[in-house]
Amino acid sequence: MGQADTTCTGQADTVAGLYARYMKAGGETRTLPALEDDGRRMLHELRERGFDLGYGCTGDFATPPDVDRRLDAIYSHARDALYARLDRHVIDEVSSRHVRVRTTAADRDDYLAHPARGEQLRRDAERAIAELDRAGRRQIQIVCSDGLNANAANEQLRALLPPLRRQLADAGAAPHATDVVIDNARVRAGYQVGALVDAAIVVHLIGERPGTGLNTLSAYVTYGRDDASALAPGDPISITRARRPSAAFIRAGSRRQRRPSKSPAWCAGCWTNAAPASH
Repeated sequence: MGQADTTCTGQADTVAGLYARYMKAGGETRTLPALEDDGRRMLHELRERGFDLGYGCTGDFATPPDVDRRLDAIYSHARDALYARLDRHVIDEVSSRHVRVRTTAADRDDYLAHPARGEQLRRDAERAIAELDRAGRRQIQIVCSDGLNANAANEQLRALLPPLRRQLADAGAAPHATDVVIDNARVRAGYQVGALVDAAIVVHLIGERPGTGLNTLSAYVTYGRDDASALAPGDPISITRARRPSAAFIRAGSRRQRRPSKSPAWCAGCWTNAAPASH
């Protein structure tokens, strides 16, 4: 046996070189330098999306300091996100009229340990929502929740909710004047809101995906008026993705007619917007 190789590989140039030779072996006609440039470009794009690739290691095969710092920052961001709270000042600014309620999760630890408790509203929350203005069947109900990352809502609701409300009004589909704000909520809590107020459409804005280094806010657009309590885990939900919720799409959903089915709430769209987190 020869002497063990103690040279650490994996740096960006090494990875790009391996990519270039691999592509050449597969019949690629471009030059090696051109393929290496392409490899470095793709590696950079993957890093920007959160993949820690091509950083190599130190001489003793330890993780490079830059990678350690990034992982520490992601861990810190994830913990902050999981235990963040919806900022009352932000909610007041984006929603002049709202009712704020809670799920059956007692606190954040309970919410994280028992996901189902974040899907069910408390009894007093059910009553508060059911007692909202009953004048006519509402078409669109907006729900705002902390989800797994309240920081995402705190950072992005100002840029998303007021324009969406204006666009819906301009399209002749103004949402109900009173929004529902839920603490310790998961996506399915929005289905229950829809059932309680008999809404044709629920637009649920919720923070998601801690641990990515991004503050991700998603909008789940749900339509259907069956009994939300009947939705069992595993029921089919159709999801599409776009840059941000479209007023035209939501309005079209409010006009959609379909037969009742065993799947009471159908997520017709999930729009995700991610903002870099400040560490």
